[in-house]
Amino acid sequence: MVLRNLIIACLALAGTGCAGTREVAAPVDSGSETVTFLSSATKEEVMDDATAALVSSDFTITLANERLGLLQTDYASVAAVERAYGDSTSSHPALRDLYVRLTVNTESRGEDQVVQFKGSFQRIGPGSAPDRLIGLYWMERLAEDVARRGGGEYAPRVSGEIYARALENTVVPDARRNTSRVGQSMRAVGIVAAVLFAATLLAGVFTPGV
Repeated sequence: MVLRNLIIACLALAGTGCAGTREVAAPVDSGSETVTFLSSATKEEVMDDATAALVSSDFTITLANERLGLLQTDYASVAAVERAYGDSTSSHPALRDLYVRLTVNTESRGEDQVVQFKGSFQRIGPGSAPDRLIGLYWMERLAEDVARRGGGEYAPRVSGEIYARALENTVVPDARRNTSRVGQSMRAVGIVAAVLFAATLLAGVFTPGV
């Protein structure tokens, strides 16, 4: 009886050790994109509209400063953004391991607000995909949503047809991964980046632009 319990305990420890040392693919930088539009809404209204659009699209706000007109999110799965828009219940493999972090900056320009969305994209694991184009398509959907909420317009550069062709020409291995650990890793990266970004602002380095 004692021997059996000892064997079970050893097996349990071995399993724990294997789980603890399982490798998680490192994120690969896929570049960034920026979109800009004008809004006739106030800075506070733009901030409220952007917050509502981002939260409803599965983003978590990690930094918000209404005085500066600045928002920053943690990394969110592009597949989750797609599901939030109700476009699909089964995402294309190219979207499953692609993550985006958004920075929204609002600067007063006369009676209007210049609103800038900057997306930073990262992919987990191997793959051959036009990540910046894919990510830009969804970032433009968000920008278009925020512009419309404020009574403005944004004309996307990436059409639905271009986006569909990009997915058709994409080859991404459908590998099984510990998605919960990947999500935690991306969240940690996002939070650290938000802290560094805030420090940069306080140092007076950040200069919003069009």
